[in-house]
Amino acid sequence: MQDAGVEIRYYNTAGIQRFFAIQHRTHRKMLIVDNITAIIGGRNIGDDYFDLSHHYNFIDSDIWVKGEIVHSISKSFDLYWNSEWTETPEYEDEPGNEEVLSQTEESKDAVDWLKEKGVDESLKKLLRKRPTLTSIHTCSDIQFITDHPGSGVEKRVVYKAIVELAKEAKQRIRIESPYLVLRQDGLEDFRNLSNRGVSINVLTNSLYSTDAYYTVAALLPMLDDFQKLPALNLYAYKGMELKQQNGNYQDKAISSTHWGVHAKRAIIDDQILVVGTYNIDPRSANLNSELILVCRGNTDLVGEAISSFELRKNGAQLITGTPNPTGKQGLLAGAEKEKIWKTYGIMPFARWFGFLL
Repeated sequence: MQDAGVEIRYYNTAGIQRFFAIQHRTHRKMLIVDNITAIIGGRNIGDDYFDLSHHYNFIDSDIWVKGEIVHSISKSFDLYWNSEWTETPEYEDEPGNEEVLSQTEESKDAVDWLKEKGVDESLKKLLRKRPTLTSIHTCSDIQFITDHPGSGVEKRVVYKAIVELAKEAKQRIRIESPYLVLRQDGLEDFRNLSNRGVSINVLTNSLYSTDAYYTVAALLPMLDDFQKLPALNLYAYKGMELKQQNGNYQDKAISSTHWGVHAKRAIIDDQILVVGTYNIDPRSANLNSELILVCRGNTDLVGEAISSFELRKNGAQLITGTPNPTGKQGLLAGAEKEKIWKTYGIMPFARWFGFLL
């Protein structure tokens, strides 16, 4: 990457002796081009975020933006890039001293598959199978919110903004988060919304569809509390591919047995769309640097997000929110026995160390 002219900096290189500081990381995801356009969403750069994994792929959501707001997004990148929390790695320039990173078989297969057919033609073939870009909308009331560099709780701005946004809800909130680990204050926020009669639909992963069984271990003990909230409906994704959204792939190189939701977004009262990197978990609230983009009042854009959310919800199972919910059985349905045993085995630790999840 250095030879290709790519600059890299590492964020937070605190030593292991600083136990709490080392837990802090930037979880922000952004791609900015010429300070003109930007993409924000939940997607990392890796095979399983682009439907190229044999075993497990993420179903994500991103938003493409253009206009003055991109300058604010770009400034936030520079703020982190030039922060005292970043460090330029040292490179070994002498011949023979280059460090070669090993590839997993899964990653190697995906790369080989692209080489076999020619990168350009392969990518074009994939793109032709994908749905076309959805229509472009003008958002006259748009806001970019980001945490500040640094590990202190006082730097966590996004969590507070999300709490304030939730307070605006009068009728309903739709939430999509791959991991759902609530602190007591988060549960109290859900309870207050429910008591006000605000309908809450939350879509998260089942044990089968997640890449992080320890987050399900933290969620399981809270299902009884969720069931007591009459306005809260919790859905667990079953792990199927969304062919309506991803296209109908036939090539074995990109077939997958597990699919999980990875989007981080919310829709409030069919009027406010929130897209970003914030998961509903203590790590996002306490430890991570996060960002969100908020658009208000554009019902067409919100309508597209609702359609996408409902499509994914149709591939999920209702866990709580009915007189006879599937509960724990639904959340664990389809998962391998070994994964279930790991989940139950780690439950006590998930309770004690929930602030790290």
